[in-house]
Amino acid sequence: MTPVWHADALCAYAVKTGYALHEDWYAPATEPAHHAALKICKQCPVAQLCAAQGDYERHGIWGGRYREPDTHKDDPINHGTEAGAATHRRRGEKPCRPCLNASNQADNNRRKAVA
Repeated sequence: MTPVWHADALCAYAVKTGYALHEDWYAPATEPAHHAALKICKQCPVAQLCAAQGDYERHGIWGGRYREPDTHKDDPINHGTEAGAATHRRRGEKPCRPCLNASNQADNNRRKAVA
């Protein structure tokens, strides 16, 4: 379902008129299309609403903010390890108890080694 504010979005107008392509808002940061899309966003009257929508999207430019493609969702978790805790965090998850314990233990071991 398309949000109501989308009718006022400059990106929608740019795509409709052929000035830009829908894919431009998903182009890698190194591409000229990415920078052109950001320029359009800076002038958009609904950029703030769009940015709020972007908090729920996996990637792309939303309200002038670029969200990198989420490449960590499929990473396997090696539970009960410090690396497992790091994988949880990359996914935006709270580490499970075994991973959190392993991470805390590794931190304590590093502190002891420095002292």
